[in-house]
Amino acid sequence: MVNPQPEPGTVSLPQVPQKDEDYIINQKVLVGMLHAFGFQHTTVVSDGAQVVSRLGTELHAFDLILMDISMPVMNGYEATVHIRDSGVRLPI
Repeated sequence: MVNPQPEPGTVSLPQVPQKDEDYIINQKVLVGMLHAFGFQHTTVVSDGAQVVSRLGTELHAFDLILMDISMPVMNGYEATVHIRDSGVRLPI
């Protein structure tokens, strides 16, 4: 059985904690920039634990992870360790 290839231009975008509107604005700007560069689909999650969970169920849906360092529940460093320990080699 052959695994389907991810759709070109798909990216996982962990969002920064939504403590104030600056973070929401940053998210919108970054997603807009990614779309301008040709990334058609982006996924935004709120913390590192959600990144790890999504990769566990949707690994082949992503080509790239843009990870914030400072996130609630599990920070970017911890999430990256979990991702690498699980054998995932996507660019982070």
